[in-house]
Amino acid sequence: MTTPLMPDPASLPAPPGLEFSSSLPPDLLAGLVSLLSLWLLRRWLGPEVNHWLEAPAQPWPRPGWGPWAIGLVICLAFNHLLLAQTPGLGQDWVHAALVGFWSAALVLAALIDLQTRLLPDRLTGLVAALALVLAAADRGWVSPAAALAGGLMGWSLPWLVNRWHRIRLQASTSPTEAIGRGDLCLLAALGLWVGPIGLAAVLVTASLLALVQVGLLGLVQWALRGGVGGGPAPTSGPVALGPWIALGALLVSLPKVADLLGAGLLMANSGL
Repeated sequence: MTTPLMPDPASLPAPPGLEFSSSLPPDLLAGLVSLLSLWLLRRWLGPEVNHWLEAPAQPWPRPGWGPWAIGLVICLAFNHLLLAQTPGLGQDWVHAALVGFWSAALVLAALIDLQTRLLPDRLTGLVAALALVLAAADRGWVSPAAALAGGLMGWSLPWLVNRWHRIRLQASTSPTEAIGRGDLCLLAALGLWVGPIGLAAVLVTASLLALVQVGLLGLVQWALRGGVGGGPAPTSGPVALGPWIALGALLVSLPKVADLLGAGLLMANSGL
């Protein structure tokens, strides 16, 4: 029997006034928070995204509700699965609402990165700030010490990778980073939510998913060029890590998936 990423809030003492009202099902509360978060954050992040895009021909958010409808469906499905697998989360309205925000923030990060190759500082900063507030109130999904350790790990590991990358390419004039600043900030923010063991599971999952993407794209390009006799396939650009980091965090949040990946066993051994 392994331990899920998030502790059961039923085992935590709830402050006065935080008891969950049975008149509002946790699925509905989480879904409403997801919908409201997607709508409000979409409007709030637009100016920053367009600033970094430097006067784009088509400002963000792009016309059309298709991606947002798909994103909302993903949020609702994730909320239902997590609340079903961790019944204690539904007994506290704060944690039920946090489930809705968590799914919306991750889905939004993935959508923005897919459309613009950017991760806004406002979004990652908000995710990090909320995690710090929860840690200070000892209401987070991991202990305050684990939250700080996860945030430090999420910032320092990508920084070290980029440092090594710069030293390795010091003779080159290429200014590119191995891991973009937006991905670095997202990992640091997620570390504050899930702690170092949870973040390690997110990194492993995201890396594997990104490798699968690179392999499939390479295979498709190779096939389009005629296979063995068609010559080398053209190299593709850098992989957008944000969507895979977000998907990895969503997957690792689910106790059954975390057990499958071995993350639950790691967290049980960590004592978090």
